[in-house]
Amino acid sequence: MRLLKSRLKITAVIVLFFLFPVYAFAAEKKTETPKNPEEIKKELADEETKLQSLSKKRSGLEGEIKNITTLLRKKEKELAKYKTEYVKLTSMNRELSDNLQKEESNVRELKDYISNRVKFVYMRGKDYPLKVIYNSKGYLNFVNNVMTVKIISSRELKDFNRVNEQVMSLNKLQNSLTLSLAKTKEVYDKETALGKELADKKREKNKLITMLRSQEYLSGKKIAGLKKQVSELGTLVQEVDMRSEENVQATANDSKVNELFPDNRKLLGWPVKGELPAKRIISGGNSPALRGIMISVSKGDVVQSIFGGKISFAGPFKEYGNLVIVDHGDGYYSVYGFNGNIFVKEGQNIFTGKILGKINLDTGGSGKLYFEINHRGEPQNPIEWLHP
Repeated sequence: MRLLKSRLKITAVIVLFFLFPVYAFAAEKKTETPKNPEEIKKELADEETKLQSLSKKRSGLEGEIKNITTLLRKKEKELAKYKTEYVKLTSMNRELSDNLQKEESNVRELKDYISNRVKFVYMRGKDYPLKVIYNSKGYLNFVNNVMTVKIISSRELKDFNRVNEQVMSLNKLQNSLTLSLAKTKEVYDKETALGKELADKKREKNKLITMLRSQEYLSGKKIAGLKKQVSELGTLVQEVDMRSEENVQATANDSKVNELFPDNRKLLGWPVKGELPAKRIISGGNSPALRGIMISVSKGDVVQSIFGGKISFAGPFKEYGNLVIVDHGDGYYSVYGFNGNIFVKEGQNIFTGKILGKINLDTGGSGKLYFEINHRGEPQNPIEWLHP
């Protein structure tokens, strides 16, 4: 028996799925299917967790940036020191190069001077140097001539050696200075590259922080909106609970509902309360094109069951937004389609006048409810069942 009932329910939902007119809301502006309170609370919890994660990431990045900033300041001091040393060594090297060029010039001049002096001694009377040897009168005369050349050029030779040693010393000093300069430049270049790398890293992390702050702002804004929804839903549910018993009694008294659904033609209450609800029908009625009717609603309207029964379906459904189907027994179903919040769930037993949900209004301040009465898959004219 239970299996048969279950199959009948599934069949009813499938029939509704395929036979409901898709054009009922085709001309209406489609809106996002509203979430139920539990979905909103879950989304709120997830968003708060996300916000905490974003804040944690941002705090971590801010700590890294603080360390990088400290390291950058240290590198800047080191770079200033290396730069000062490099400038000093460069100046010394330039000065040394100038002195070296002068000394090398002195060496060349001294070489020329000594060469000319020696040449003059060896070439007395324009004689060639070998003639000094050949013209010497014996060994003693030869030695005497050589000694004469040596004595004459000894002072110049001493000056030459002194200048030459000075040049060699300057060359050695310049080589040492050039090596120090190269090492200092190498260290300076490395420190500069490291500083640039740190600055780039800091810049990238600052970009990430800016992005995280933007995400935190959006997340916080979303959380505020979700909290507002939760608060509004909580208030609304309290109001609905307070009004439920009153609605049951009022519906029973006004409509004089009988125990069995088929015995209630022209006796059932309207799915929305309000003044002259029949005049708010904007489509349907006797029109063969629609299976049900579209009822215009205003701010504060809630959807309520026209008769007691069991919720066979409650949730989003195609063009209808959220859909609630109530099984009233004997193959009779009432169908409510609207954009708004649902306050019942599938399988729940309900009474006459039970608040099924609240309809959201569009930007123009109006809303619509699709309402249908169905018997074993065949649509009934709702006007023939609702009391005038």
